[in-house]
Amino acid sequence: MEEEEWRLREGGYRRSAGEVESELISSQCEAQRAALEQMAIKLSSLRYPTSTNRRHYSQLARSN
Repeated sequence: MEEEEWRLREGGYRRSAGEVESELISSQCEAQRAALEQMAIKLSSLRYPTSTNRRHYSQLARSN
């Protein structure tokens, strides 16, 4: 018995190419959203130097 015939007999359904493409795009969007959330968490945990420290490090770099 062919797979398609089995699916129809077992109450399954055939999905159109548009439905499959839509599902793929949705999955890709979810993956991108998850990646962006992870990057945002990493960036928020970084500590950036204050403007005073930046000036100090800049002066140190120029003197070397």
